[in-house]
Amino acid sequence: MYSRPPSGRTIILPTKIGRVSVLKIIAAFVAVVCLQTASAKAQDFFAGKTVTLVVGYQAGSLYDTNARFVARHLARFIPGKPTVIVRNMPGAGTLTAANNVANLAPKDGTTIGLIARGMSIEPLLGGQGVRFEPLALNWIGSTSREVSVIAVRTDTGVKSLDDVKTREVVVAGPALGTDGVTFPTTLNNLLGTRFKVVTGYRSGAEMTLAVERKEVDGRGSWSWASFRNDGMTMLKRGELVLLVQMATAKSPDIPQVPLVMDYAKTDEQRQVLGLLLAGQAMAWPVFAPAEVPADRVALLRQSYLAMLKDPETLADAKRLGIDVDPVSGEGYQRDAQTHLRDPAGRDRAGTRSRGTQMTSRLRSPRSAPSRLQSGGRGAAALRRKEGDDLLHVALGDREQNGIRYSV
Repeated sequence: MYSRPPSGRTIILPTKIGRVSVLKIIAAFVAVVCLQTASAKAQDFFAGKTVTLVVGYQAGSLYDTNARFVARHLARFIPGKPTVIVRNMPGAGTLTAANNVANLAPKDGTTIGLIARGMSIEPLLGGQGVRFEPLALNWIGSTSREVSVIAVRTDTGVKSLDDVKTREVVVAGPALGTDGVTFPTTLNNLLGTRFKVVTGYRSGAEMTLAVERKEVDGRGSWSWASFRNDGMTMLKRGELVLLVQMATAKSPDIPQVPLVMDYAKTDEQRQVLGLLLAGQAMAWPVFAPAEVPADRVALLRQSYLAMLKDPETLADAKRLGIDVDPVSGEGYQRDAQTHLRDPAGRDRAGTRSRGTQMTSRLRSPRSAPSRLQSGGRGAAALRRKEGDDLLHVALGDREQNGIRYSV
């Protein structure tokens, strides 16, 4: 049936609406009403509350600076304008904070965490003491992505990553689960470098001081944002060499420094490096426990992104030297589903009990090495056996693979 409106335009109208169409319209209407009601309840919830942002590093660290920056501005964008405070909980490379927020903190949205970027894949690496599953957590967002570098002192004579294949280079790292340990260890086993990692440093400042005092040859990972603050002076004086960028794409600031992906010779190596560098996509990851209601998670995510578009927030970020290139928690959650699941869609990121082999989506159907030799000679030990997975080929036994503890 046709109806011609006064405008002269022809509009086609259905002569009748099917029962199924009516039910779909009603269902959609009910869903919208329920969503609006839930959102209103979430907005009311935060009024008069205190939101605690638990950061896994000590006061004065770059992560602490980022956390206090977020806390200072986030309250203005959460409906109800709750008070936002920072609580420092250093320990085990932020694993202490991650476990606490995931398991012991309130599950109502009033406690969120800021942890090391590599911690999201630590369960995949079989780290002891991990008590959370990254796919189950509610990722809120990050102020930016990140590029990290491996830097060594010039007086070591080391000029490239290839040089590290011929001699031992001692680098500082915080603890298992952090990039400063994971990156050099992986390069040892995947590419045949000979990094020796000294752990136990509580902050980037301590690691930088160790480099200056020649206690170590360099740092196993140095975020570019941090390097600009406390490493650039040494670089300009000719005291440091940047060996490699640990990222999937180069920083425009240092185009002359090679990308680690350039050293990958096989698809398997590229897969492993791609997985291990996934954390760089969310440099300052903020998360909420798995059990927080979905409407409150959505509200926190929206508030976090709105904060990072605000002129006052951006001005403060510029003053503090904090890069702002917002990463949405929802987007990171989708990426994590890709990186932390195998092709069949099974969760490979769950925690494991002691002695239980964990596998990943990078499982080799044919083989994996039974044991990687310490001191970075893993490339010569790629004798594989059925059942081991490629990710553990890359990591090897971290506590046996050239890692010693300074404390």
